[in-house]
Amino acid sequence: MKKSKQMIFKIFQIVNFTSISILFFGCMVLAQMSKDPFWSEVVKSTKDYLLLKQVTAGTPNRNILVVIRFAEKKENIILSEDVNQVAVSSDGNKIAYTECKENGLWIYDFVENKTLRISDKLCYSLSFSDDSTRLSYLSVEGDKINLYLTTTDGKQKDIIHTMSAKEYR
Repeated sequence: MKKSKQMIFKIFQIVNFTSISILFFGCMVLAQMSKDPFWSEVVKSTKDYLLLKQVTAGTPNRNILVVIRFAEKKENIILSEDVNQVAVSSDGNKIAYTECKENGLWIYDFVENKTLRISDKLCYSLSFSDDSTRLSYLSVEGDKINLYLTTTDGKQKDIIHTMSAKEYR
Protein backbone atom coordinates (compact mmCIF):
# COMPACT_ATOMS: atom_id res chain seq x y z
CA MET A 1 0.00 0.00 0.00
CA LYS A 2 2.93 2.33 0.71
CA LYS A 3 4.09 2.08 -2.89
CA SER A 4 0.60 2.94 -4.15
CA LYS A 5 0.40 6.02 -1.90
CA GLN A 6 3.75 7.22 -3.24
CA MET A 7 2.55 6.68 -6.80
CA ILE A 8 -0.67 8.66 -6.41
CA PHE A 9 1.18 11.46 -4.61
CA LYS A 10 3.64 11.69 -7.53
CA ILE A 11 0.71 11.90 -9.93
CA PHE A 12 -0.71 14.81 -7.95
CA GLN A 13 2.69 16.55 -7.89
CA ILE A 14 3.18 16.27 -11.65
CA VAL A 15 -0.27 17.11 -13.00
CA ASN A 16 -2.18 20.39 -12.77
CA PHE A 17 -4.51 20.17 -9.75
CA THR A 18 -7.36 22.17 -11.27
CA SER A 19 -8.72 19.26 -13.30
CA ILE A 20 -11.09 17.01 -11.37
CA SER A 21 -10.44 14.20 -13.86
CA ILE A 22 -6.94 13.91 -12.39
CA LEU A 23 -8.50 12.97 -9.07
CA PHE A 24 -10.45 10.08 -10.52
CA PHE A 25 -7.44 8.88 -12.52
CA GLY A 26 -5.32 8.93 -9.36
CA CYS A 27 -7.94 6.99 -7.40
CA MET A 28 -8.12 4.35 -10.12
CA VAL A 29 -4.33 3.95 -10.10
CA LEU A 30 -4.30 3.62 -6.31
CA ALA A 31 -7.14 1.06 -6.41
CA GLN A 32 -5.37 -1.06 -9.03
CA MET A 33 -2.11 -1.09 -7.08
CA SER A 34 -3.72 -1.99 -3.75
CA LYS A 35 -4.01 -5.63 -2.67
CA ASP A 36 -7.39 -5.00 -1.03
CA PRO A 37 -10.08 -3.47 -3.23
CA PHE A 38 -11.57 -0.24 -1.94
CA TRP A 39 -13.72 2.65 -3.03
CA SER A 40 -13.08 6.35 -2.60
CA GLU A 41 -15.57 9.11 -2.00
CA VAL A 42 -14.66 12.74 -2.55
CA VAL A 43 -15.80 14.46 0.64
CA LYS A 44 -14.61 17.92 -0.31
CA SER A 45 -12.44 19.42 -3.02
CA THR A 46 -11.16 22.98 -3.17
CA LYS A 47 -8.24 24.69 -4.88
CA ASP A 48 -6.22 24.18 -1.66
CA TYR A 49 -6.95 20.60 -0.66
CA LEU A 50 -8.75 17.38 -1.46
CA LEU A 51 -10.45 15.20 1.16
CA LEU A 52 -11.10 11.55 0.29
CA LYS A 53 -12.85 8.92 2.37
CA GLN A 54 -11.53 5.48 1.43
CA VAL A 55 -13.08 2.21 2.55
CA THR A 56 -11.04 -0.97 2.24
CA ALA A 57 -13.25 -3.90 1.25
CA GLY A 58 -10.80 -6.55 2.45
CA THR A 59 -10.76 -5.18 5.98
CA PRO A 60 -14.27 -4.65 7.39
CA ASN A 61 -14.89 -1.51 9.42
CA ARG A 62 -11.70 0.17 8.26
CA ASN A 63 -11.99 3.62 6.75
CA ILE A 64 -9.23 6.03 5.92
CA LEU A 65 -9.50 9.78 5.53
CA VAL A 66 -6.85 11.11 3.16
CA VAL A 67 -6.26 14.84 2.92
CA ILE A 68 -4.01 16.07 0.14
CA ARG A 69 -2.90 19.67 0.65
CA PHE A 70 -1.76 20.92 -2.73
CA ALA A 71 0.33 23.97 -1.76
CA GLU A 72 2.32 22.00 0.81
CA LYS A 73 2.52 18.90 -1.43
CA LYS A 74 1.66 16.97 1.68
CA GLU A 75 -0.89 14.32 2.56
CA ASN A 76 -2.34 13.57 5.98
CA ILE A 77 -3.86 10.18 6.63
CA ILE A 78 -6.34 9.77 9.46
CA LEU A 79 -7.06 6.12 10.29
CA SER A 80 -10.35 5.25 11.87
CA GLU A 81 -12.31 2.11 12.60
CA ASP A 82 -15.51 3.30 10.96
CA VAL A 83 -15.74 6.92 9.84
CA ASN A 84 -19.32 7.90 9.21
CA GLN A 85 -19.77 11.65 8.75
CA VAL A 86 -17.12 14.23 7.92
CA ALA A 87 -17.12 18.05 7.97
CA VAL A 88 -14.29 20.37 6.97
CA SER A 89 -13.79 23.79 8.56
CA SER A 90 -14.06 26.76 6.20
CA ASP A 91 -10.38 27.61 6.69
CA GLY A 92 -9.46 24.01 5.80
CA ASN A 93 -7.40 23.52 8.97
CA LYS A 94 -9.74 21.15 10.83
CA ILE A 95 -11.80 18.08 10.07
CA ALA A 96 -14.61 16.86 12.32
CA TYR A 97 -15.63 13.24 11.92
CA THR A 98 -17.81 10.66 13.64
CA GLU A 99 -17.32 6.95 14.14
CA CYS A 100 -20.01 4.30 14.28
CA LYS A 101 -18.09 1.41 15.85
CA GLU A 102 -16.88 3.50 18.76
CA ASN A 103 -19.50 6.23 19.17
CA GLY A 104 -17.95 9.64 19.20
CA LEU A 105 -16.98 12.87 17.57
CA TRP A 106 -13.39 13.88 16.88
CA ILE A 107 -11.71 16.98 15.48
CA TYR A 108 -8.38 16.62 13.71
CA ASP A 109 -6.31 19.82 13.59
CA PHE A 110 -3.81 19.96 10.71
CA VAL A 111 -1.90 22.91 12.15
CA GLU A 112 -1.25 21.20 15.49
CA ASN A 113 -1.27 17.70 13.97
CA LYS A 114 -3.48 16.31 16.74
CA THR A 115 -6.88 14.72 17.24
CA LEU A 116 -9.26 15.79 20.00
CA ARG A 117 -12.27 13.74 21.08
CA ILE A 118 -15.24 16.08 21.54
CA SER A 119 -17.94 13.54 22.48
CA ASP A 120 -18.35 9.85 23.25
CA LYS A 121 -22.02 9.82 22.19
CA LEU A 122 -23.61 9.04 18.84
CA CYS A 123 -23.27 12.30 16.86
CA TYR A 124 -24.31 13.46 13.40
CA SER A 125 -25.16 16.54 11.27
CA LEU A 126 -21.77 18.19 11.78
CA SER A 127 -21.30 21.80 10.71
CA PHE A 128 -18.48 24.28 11.33
CA SER A 129 -19.13 27.98 11.89
CA ASP A 130 -18.03 30.37 9.13
CA ASP A 131 -15.03 31.49 11.22
CA SER A 132 -14.00 27.84 11.91
CA THR A 133 -13.96 28.34 15.70
CA ARG A 134 -17.13 26.41 16.57
CA LEU A 135 -18.85 23.20 15.58
CA SER A 136 -22.54 22.36 15.82
CA TYR A 137 -23.84 18.80 15.88
CA LEU A 138 -26.74 16.63 16.99
CA SER A 139 -26.21 13.99 19.68
CA VAL A 140 -28.50 11.17 20.75
CA GLU A 141 -28.62 10.77 24.52
CA GLY A 142 -31.24 8.31 25.74
CA ASP A 143 -34.63 9.38 24.39
CA LYS A 144 -33.40 12.94 23.76
CA ILE A 145 -31.68 14.55 20.81
CA ASN A 146 -29.53 17.54 21.72
CA LEU A 147 -28.21 20.24 19.43
CA TYR A 148 -24.74 21.21 20.64
CA LEU A 149 -22.50 24.14 19.88
CA THR A 150 -18.90 23.60 20.93
CA THR A 151 -15.60 25.38 20.46
CA THR A 152 -13.16 23.45 18.29
CA ASP A 153 -10.75 23.16 21.21
CA GLY A 154 -13.51 21.40 23.20
CA LYS A 155 -13.30 23.81 26.14
CA GLN A 156 -16.86 25.10 25.87
CA LYS A 157 -19.81 22.89 24.95
CA ASP A 158 -23.40 24.14 25.19
CA ILE A 159 -26.73 22.46 24.49
CA ILE A 160 -28.68 25.02 22.48
CA HIS A 161 -31.79 22.92 21.85
CA THR A 162 -33.29 19.62 23.08
CA MET A 163 -36.12 17.55 21.64
CA SER A 164 -37.48 14.06 22.20
CA ALA A 165 -36.58 11.37 19.69
CA LYS A 166 -40.30 11.01 18.86
CA GLU A 167 -40.50 14.74 18.11
CA TYR A 168 -37.50 14.49 15.77
CA ARG A 169 -39.06 11.82 13.56
